[in-house]
Amino acid sequence: MLLLDNRKLKFMCVCAYMHNEILIMEEVEKENKGETVINDENDFVRNTILSLKSIIEEANYTYENMLLLYTRFPQVKVFYDHVGTIIKKHIKAGEPWIPALVILSVLQEYTLRGYKNFEYIDFTEAIDKFIVEKRANSSQYLKVAGDIYETMVNFNYKKPKNKKRRKVK
Repeated sequence: MLLLDNRKLKFMCVCAYMHNEILIMEEVEKENKGETVINDENDFVRNTILSLKSIIEEANYTYENMLLLYTRFPQVKVFYDHVGTIIKKHIKAGEPWIPALVILSVLQEYTLRGYKNFEYIDFTEAIDKFIVEKRANSSQYLKVAGDIYETMVNFNYKKPKNKKRRKVK
């Protein structure tokens, strides 16, 4: 029997959200829009992002898998959507942002906090190379990562109350 507690479900939803961002990033790069990361000449950053993608896929923490889990655990949708809400709180619509840096920062935060899925990924080197190469300000992304972790850990899911049906006379 598969046992899933809310802590595990929250982590799975964060990973699924980051996986979806990687897929969007790949699609945007194919269309030659936005910041190049996947098709970048810096093999280390590209390989790190692709490694994260494959680890998430192997663990079945993709959006499609979250849709399947949603049928048994309605809180999955709430957790998944909450990740996007947190990012939107820090990065306003229309404001330029670098999804790869969010992905690296968030998954690094979870790894530093004891989650073992990505322990063999060298996040520090990937983030440092990315910051130097793209001249990006990492403090905003580290704040996003910290806020996602803290908010998701402390987020309490409350089941919706079932309304009692009245008998029709």
